Amino acid sequence: MENNENNGQSLSANDLTDAALNNFLDGFKEENRSFVQEKGYKSVDDMVTALKGLSQFEGKDLNNMVSLPGEKSTPEEIAAFYGKLGCPDKPEGYVFGQNDTEFAKSIAPILQASGITQKQLDVLLPKWNEFITAQNEASLKKLEDDNNKATNDLKSEWGAEFDKNIEFAKKATKALGFTADEIDSICKVKGSAWVYKTMAKFGKAFSDDTIKGVGASAQPNLSNPKEALARIERLKHDSSFAAKIAQGDEAALKEWEQLHQAAYGGK
Repeated sequence: MENNENNGQSLSANDLTDAALNNFLDGFKEENRSFVQEKGYKSVDDMVTALKGLSQFEGKDLNNMVSLPGEKSTPEEIAAFYGKLGCPDKPEGYVFGQNDTEFAKSIAPILQASGITQKQLDVLLPKWNEFITAQNEASLKKLEDDNNKATNDLKSEWGAEFDKNIEFAKKATKALGFTADEIDSICKVKGSAWVYKTMAKFGKAFSDDTIKGVGASAQPNLSNPKEALARIERLKHDSSFAAKIAQGDEAALKEWEQLHQAAYGGK
């Protein structure tokens, strides 16, 4: 291209580009010219490229569209993003249905802080129920297996005394006021064999009249208030003794009166 002189200086390639850009911008109305400049479009080709990018949003509700939060997004911006996806704005906004338990109430704040939506929770809950059910069944199966093994081992160890010792164990469990669930909990920690043996020892002690102050017919030293008081406390948990008192058994009533006289000086 032939160089043109302007005040003794030649126009560079950049000068020509700036001139071409000005000619491009001159073709727009003032308000559109400002928009094109702000966007940085320098040619019709740039504008077409931008339009092609926008075409993918045709037919979509732009009001429901969200932008992914970035590293510098504020907690409010992040919460707004998850809110658009369906995360409740408060933990109480979740619907657990039949799973609305204390556990659900305690986990709801964690779900809400993690941006879990109600739809995601609806998918999660059935899977969670399946998992818990499987865990419970596996736990019960293990407890049953352990119990069967303990029973077989004790049959070998106790021999002819097995049935008698089992009755001792049952008696101790009842006397100590343990529920079935409590016994199961202890079995999970200590093992069924340990529970059977321990309860059998207690049961035998409760039934052994030769053990001073333990057996139902064992008599405490009535000259010792502490021993009499200890006997009273044991009898309070003896269901068979309570039944005798309720039936008006003379021997039981006499013993109860003597114990109170020894322990409290007749008060």
